[in-house]
Amino acid sequence: MFQKISSNEKKILEEIKAHAKSDGYCDDIENYWAEENIIEKRRYLTSLKAQGYVKTDIIGGCELLTKAYTYDEDEAEYERQILLASRQNSLANNREVSMFRKLPSNTKVLLREIVASENPVVMLCERFSKCSHKENDELRSLLRELIDERYINISWADDVPYIVRINNSAHTYDEREAEYERHQIPSASSTTNNFYGDASNIQIQQNASNSMQNMNLLSELDFEKILEIFEQILNNLSTFNLSAEDEKQLENAVNEALPMVQSKTNVSFIKKTMPIIKDILIRTTSSLTASGILYILSQIGV
Repeated sequence: MFQKISSNEKKILEEIKAHAKSDGYCDDIENYWAEENIIEKRRYLTSLKAQGYVKTDIIGGCELLTKAYTYDEDEAEYERQILLASRQNSLANNREVSMFRKLPSNTKVLLREIVASENPVVMLCERFSKCSHKENDELRSLLRELIDERYINISWADDVPYIVRINNSAHTYDEREAEYERHQIPSASSTTNNFYGDASNIQIQQNASNSMQNMNLLSELDFEKILEIFEQILNNLSTFNLSAEDEKQLENAVNEALPMVQSKTNVSFIKKTMPIIKDILIRTTSSLTASGILYILSQIGV
């Protein structure tokens, strides 16, 4: 099996080729080396000998073997095979990406909870025990979607899960979603919109007639409203019925962004934090305060 030699070994091989006679024999290659480089170059020569490129003798001469003459062709073929394999992998990845379907945000949140849970059966059973009739139907709908998409398998007993099997696709969902987003390209059909004068808070929707679209108000942050949301979260954190991990994550997210909201700085960080806060609040159960906060978040475009 072909194995590339180092660039320094390749230089030594080229030197031997340059000074070798027609029969491939070089009398004393060390005569052509600067004295300060001899020890290092001897090491490279020894490596070439071990790999079957040259044969040395006791008087300092060396002979080129067949592998030395075909090295450049072998290396070119090796690089070609690497490129071919890379292209094949790229095509396979593109096919996988094209078949990927993004999950709705609430389904994705539940999938992450199941994957992160030490005991998904206990977690889901506790969720069912606290659900209202409407929430029960919604939870079953989300689980059915995860099963249909082959992220999980569930065995049921007395209408609640007693076995939850998590498939590998569930563990790699975020990675595949990121790859999917990376491969997204703008539509070939596009329209150029020219604006003359100042233009802000403008949203264009193309190729859709008689449609409505909500504007993301986070383009201009309502710092006062966000500050009010943060205060409500911190004051009611213990009432949200979150797991200890989620509660800590929510508290940390708010505390990290709070100084920036108060000083009205680092808008990009605040914009990244708000969806994280929303995703955590969606996991709450039977909290009117959380429901109110989620409604306010929707009003400001989160």
